Amino acid sequence: MSTRNATINIRVVRRQRDLIDQAAKLTHKTRTGFIRDAATAEAENAILNQQVFQLSPQKYKQFLDTLDKPPAPNPKLRKLLSKKPEWQS
Repeated sequence: MSTRNATINIRVVRRQRDLIDQAAKLTHKTRTGFIRDAATAEAENAILNQQVFQLSPQKYKQFLDTLDKPPAPNPKLRKLLSKKPEWQS
C-alpha cells in the first residue's frame, strides 16, 4: 500500500457528521476510513458512468438482444426482487 500523503478537509453540519459516524461504526471503520472509501467509490462510479464502449454493429446488436431477453428463472433473483428495500422499511 502506498503512503497516504495528501489531505482533504471538509466542513459538514453536525447532522451529517453524526450520520457518517453512525455508518462508519456500523461498517467497523473510522470516520476517515469511511469517508475515504465512500468518496473513492463514488468517484470511481462517476468516472465509470462516463466511459464509452465501442462495439461493432454485430456486437452492438448482440448486446441489445441480450438486454431484451428476460433473465432465466432464478430462485435467488426472485427472492431478491421480492424483498422490500431497506430505505422503504
